[in-house]
Amino acid sequence: MRFRLYVLDKNENNEKIVLSSDEIKICDIKYLPKEVGDNAKTLSRKEVHLIGKIIGELQQDQFEKIDFVKNLGDIQDSWKEKNNEISAKTASLIANKFDGIKVISLDDIFKSNRENLKGLRNWCTSFNMNDYRNIMIERIGKNISPDLFYFENMFIHSFEEKGSIDEGNGEFIVVFKQKINSENKDVIEN
Repeated sequence: MRFRLYVLDKNENNEKIVLSSDEIKICDIKYLPKEVGDNAKTLSRKEVHLIGKIIGELQQDQFEKIDFVKNLGDIQDSWKEKNNEISAKTASLIANKFDGIKVISLDDIFKSNRENLKGLRNWCTSFNMNDYRNIMIERIGKNISPDLFYFENMFIHSFEEKGSIDEGNGEFIVVFKQKINSENKDVIEN
């Protein structure tokens, strides 16, 4: 099973965050019960925990298996085929993020990973306390259509980065939480 993350809103730095399935190792979506003090409109609390890779080096055989290297055209076309507002935002985000790139190179992978991490870091350390964004998680299974999880009004609760000289690659952990006491619209499609 593989996952992709799309952050669907513009922000003050105009960062485009699209994490490919090669950058995400583990995705944990939690639906937690309401707590005392929650607004009556709050159905449940949502959290998304991602453990991902900080890509420092890739071998050629690894590069040839990379999600966006193999599938960029198919990914863009599949989002264009869907006819709803969320899919249109996703198609636009992918087109803008990878504008003009037909064949992704190793440098593009490193650059995209650095930009994604910088975008997450900036979002987490934003001084704008109302920096809520809509995100979508795409869960991809073998031989079945992907499941889509769309969450409104999410913010980064925590962001960690760690690395090792021995391994060459690092790891990041990001926890998204949903704004409480709002009329959040969550959509799950299969």
